Amino acid sequence: MSSILTQYIPSPSQPNPLFNKIGLYTSPHLRFVRERIRINNEPLSEELFAKYFWEVWDKLEESARAKGEPTDKTAKPSYFRFLTVMAFHTYIRENVDAAIIECGVGGEYDPTNVIQQPSVSGITSLGIDHVQLLGNTIEEIAWHKAGIMKESTPAYTVLQLPAAQDVLERRAVE
Repeated sequence: MSSILTQYIPSPSQPNPLFNKIGLYTSPHLRFVRERIRINNEPLSEELFAKYFWEVWDKLEESARAKGEPTDKTAKPSYFRFLTVMAFHTYIRENVDAAIIECGVGGEYDPTNVIQQPSVSGITSLGIDHVQLLGNTIEEIAWHKAGIMKESTPAYTVLQLPAAQDVLERRAVE
C-alpha cells in the first residue's frame, strides 16, 4: 500500500500532487509501534509520537475526571483502540488530506468502524484467522469482515472462496 501511495505525494517527479499529506494506519507493526501511524510513507518521529500519545492520554483523563469516572488504566481503551484514536488525532492535527485505515482484527466491531462514510472500503483475501473473535468458519469470518462496508460507499474485494464471496455479496446488499 505504501508504495502505491508514494506516487500521490510531493516529489521531484510530482511537483503538483493531488494530496500533500497521506496517512496510513496499519496493524500490526513489525519493528516499532510508530510504524503503525505513517504520514507520506514515513513513521511518526519519536517526538511526534510522544506528543500525540500524551495529548490523547491527557484528554481521556480529563474527560473521565469531568464525568467523575476513574482515571487509572482501567478507564483507558485497549491498546489497539488507543492507537486507533491516536492515529485519527494525529491525522487531524497534521492536516492529513487522505488516510488509508486498516482494520485491526475484524470489520463489524472493529474500532476503525467509527468512520461512518469512508470514500471506499476494501476487503483483502480472507482466511481462517482470529477464530476466537470472528468465528470458526470462513462464512462467519466473512460476515465480520464485511462489517466495514457502508451504504452508498464503493466496496472492493479480491476473489474470495465461494462461500466467503456469497456472504460478502449478501452483506453488501444489506
